[in-house]
Amino acid sequence: MYSCTGKRFPGSENLLVVLIGVNKMVISIALIKVIPGREKSVYHALKSIDGVRRLYHIFGDHDFLLLLEAGSKGGLSQLVEQMMKLEGVTSVDIVLMGREGYLEEKRYFEAPTCLAGLI
Repeated sequence: MYSCTGKRFPGSENLLVVLIGVNKMVISIALIKVIPGREKSVYHALKSIDGVRRLYHIFGDHDFLLLLEAGSKGGLSQLVEQMMKLEGVTSVDIVLMGREGYLEEKRYFEAPTCLAGLI
């Protein structure tokens, strides 16, 4: 998803300054294992961590599935460190996700539609 602005400066009709920003949030899935009997306390602790967008109690090899969002890979690392420090957490596995629609995107640059009146 693009956000953009364009501006022409007086006296420089041939100069168009365009600022294009690309959303670079890091989205990932975390699978967490917990010591048996600690699920409830870990659940409440996970809910309070900024960056946890969805939290599900699951059954199988892992106890929780989380959808995480961070501003960078470094921010994601900090989230994982926070989760690993929680009492009762034995492991955190991370799967990075591509942007929604990434595989459908064209691989060449195409000017965002908001520039149509400026170019």
